Amino acid sequence: MPSIKNKINRRLSILKDKLFGYDFSTTIAPEKIGLDPNHFSRCSPSANKYLINVINSFNISPKDSILDIGCGKGSVINLLTKYKFKKICGIEISEELSDICKKNFLKKRDSRIKIFNQDARSFQYFYDFNFYYLYNPCSSEILLPIIKKIVETSNEKKTLIYNYPKYEEILLINGFKYIKTFEDEWGNGIKIYELNV
Repeated sequence: MPSIKNKINRRLSILKDKLFGYDFSTTIAPEKIGLDPNHFSRCSPSANKYLINVINSFNISPKDSILDIGCGKGSVINLLTKYKFKKICGIEISEELSDICKKNFLKKRDSRIKIFNQDARSFQYFYDFNFYYLYNPCSSEILLPIIKKIVETSNEKKTLIYNYPKYEEILLINGFKYIKTFEDEWGNGIKIYELNV
């Protein structure tokens, strides 16, 4: 359960967003946007000091590109714009959420950002990225074919950042190697995995 401090910080983030015309911080249940709650998680922001610690542990260069799988309203993508990634993309199955996400970035005019509104299981460009981010967006049944597709289309080393790694075994049985765990806000951990080809 969120602490009083967590609740206050979230409310302050929402107020700040509203002040500048953004919507990164509000949460929304899957059933409210037509998604099955048995297969999709609540849209919730995960950009915070804990994730900053994770990204800072890498030597990000303009050769690196990152894909946020289940990007929601784009809070993590917004954080990632502060780094030297070549491409910063998100994929989101909900049209409503992807529209909010796209609207959030209209003012920012960052040509590195692209939001794909589609089911990640049918995404054709996983090979364009060497970093991936997940905040436990979906069930194991949906995650499995996504991970398999990443592995099958890989032609270079891949790094996957998994916030709240509920289905870690899917990564491990498909060739990803556990590297390290970082502290997160809720005690679930943010884990790093690598795929070497």
